Amino acid sequence: MNKILIAVICYNEIKTIGELLDKIKLLPSLHKFDVVIFDDCSDDGSVEVVQKCGFNFITNKATRGYSSNVMNSFSYFMNNEVYNSIILMDADLEHDPDYIELFINKYPNADLVIGNRSHKNRWAENISGVFFSLIGSRIDPFCGMRKISRSFLQEFLQHNNSYYDGVSLPVFWAKTAAHFQLQSLPIKVGVRQDLPRFGKGLKSNLKLLSGFARALRYVKS
Repeated sequence: MNKILIAVICYNEIKTIGELLDKIKLLPSLHKFDVVIFDDCSDDGSVEVVQKCGFNFITNKATRGYSSNVMNSFSYFMNNEVYNSIILMDADLEHDPDYIELFINKYPNADLVIGNRSHKNRWAENISGVFFSLIGSRIDPFCGMRKISRSFLQEFLQHNNSYYDGVSLPVFWAKTAAHFQLQSLPIKVGVRQDLPRFGKGLKSNLKLLSGFARALRYVKS
C-alpha cells in the first residue's frame, strides 16, 4: 500500500483533457502514482481522447453529476488497497497538473492537503474561507484539488457514504482535527475553458452556502 491514485473528474472536457494528460505524462513522480479518469458519460469525445492518451478510465452509463462521480472515485480507491492516498483534480486545467508533484512531496504524512487558489470564482467561497480562518486554518474549502489519506477518507465515509460536496471534507476535518493532520498548498489557477461546475450567479452562491450550512450542522451534531 504505497501508491497514490490520481482521480481526474471529467465531464465534457474535450478542450482540455488531452493537454492535461500529456502534462501528467511528463511529471518526474509518474512512477509513484496511477491515473484514472472518472467520466460522467461525456458526449463530446472526451473518452476517446483519454483512450488515445493511453490512460485508464471509468465512465458512467448516464450522467449522474459531479458528486456521484467523485463518490465513484472514492469507491474505486477504497477497493484497491495498493493506494495509500488519493488526489482529486478536475479535468478543466484550472489546476495545473504540475502541482501534483507538490501534493505528493510537500506534506507526505498529512491526511488532508487542500489547494488554496489564487482566485475564487464565487463570493460564497470567500465566506466559507473566513470560517476556517476563525478556527485557525487558512484553507480554501471548495478547492477541487486535494490529497486525502486512506485513513481519513475511511473515517469520512463511515459518516457520509452517499453524497460529496467540496466543503464536507474540510468541515469533517474540523470535527476530527485531534486525529488528522490538515495542510494547505497555495496554487495559481488557470483560465477555465468553461463555466465553473456550479455556475457563478446568485443561485450558485446560495447553493454553495447551503452546502456549507449543512456541513456546519453536522459539526455541531
